[in-house]
Amino acid sequence: MSAFDDIGIDFGTSNTVIVTEQKGIVLNEPSFAALDNEKGRIIAVGKRAYSMTGKTPKRLTLLKLMCRGRISDLETARATLKVFLQKAVGGRHIINPRVSICVPASATDVEKKSMADTAFCAGARKVFLVEHPLAALIGFGAGVISPEGKMVVDIGGGTTDIAVVSLGGTVIKKSVKCAGNDITESIIKAIASKYKLLVGELTAERIKIELASLSEPGDEIKEEIKGKDLISGMPRRVIITQNSIYKAVCEKAVEIVLAVREVLEKTPPELISDIHTNGIFLSGGGSLLKGLDRLIEKSLGVKAVISSNPFECTAEGALKAVKMSDMLKDGFEQVSSQRRG
Repeated sequence: MSAFDDIGIDFGTSNTVIVTEQKGIVLNEPSFAALDNEKGRIIAVGKRAYSMTGKTPKRLTLLKLMCRGRISDLETARATLKVFLQKAVGGRHIINPRVSICVPASATDVEKKSMADTAFCAGARKVFLVEHPLAALIGFGAGVISPEGKMVVDIGGGTTDIAVVSLGGTVIKKSVKCAGNDITESIIKAIASKYKLLVGELTAERIKIELASLSEPGDEIKEEIKGKDLISGMPRRVIITQNSIYKAVCEKAVEIVLAVREVLEKTPPELISDIHTNGIFLSGGGSLLKGLDRLIEKSLGVKAVISSNPFECTAEGALKAVKMSDMLKDGFEQVSSQRRG
């Protein structure tokens, strides 16, 4: 890797995505690390660590590196990001890259500093911070420098970031703590309530992807799942229907739609007109929830456009933002290395 390669990173609650100038997307793995408590060291990160969810013995701790857009353990996050970067470049030595990293729209100065410090400690020469909505729009190719207003809803694992952007800057923004992981949790609770069956996070995540829908539900759409009987404590399998989780999923989706409505209500009239013309851009893994785009259109009267690469567009946008730094305003900043520590 050249000393002048730029790297874009979306260090998300669910997944970490890394993009380089030369190779494009080079890493997309869960933001997890497994710690050996006895030896005090990391034994697995990413996919391997995530596969241990719900299965670790007492001597191991499975750590989610990000919680609601915040770094949960700074030292572990630094070490894991360094491993991710090494994996991303095929194990070759990283020579002082410029790193552009996404941060939630609601991130405080302390949280931004933690994110920047993590990148510096992983070997960055320069660090740029790009707010998720701005990065998503740039990755979308939506033309954020023009005076036309663009609205984006970036639904990650821990937060949903909503923003209206014009002339290279964020005009209005909102971050809500209702996102993909909340929908997964609501599915776990719904199954426990209706079937008296406890399922793990991995099973619930699969159900969300394969079965959950915001369209009119039906009992004819079914899936067999396995879990732990809440009464006997024994293993049991049941067949669940799409209808049985519809209400739980819909309640969380409505929270997101209401937050979008709040932002629209505060948006200046001229920009509202642009948004009505351009539509609302949806990004992040949560945008793939079946029927969410139609729910937004029906509720708000504005078409919703889902990114063709919802998982990667924020990292790609963060990378592109470096080349646009002279034209970007609110939502983008270069961090001085003097802020380290």
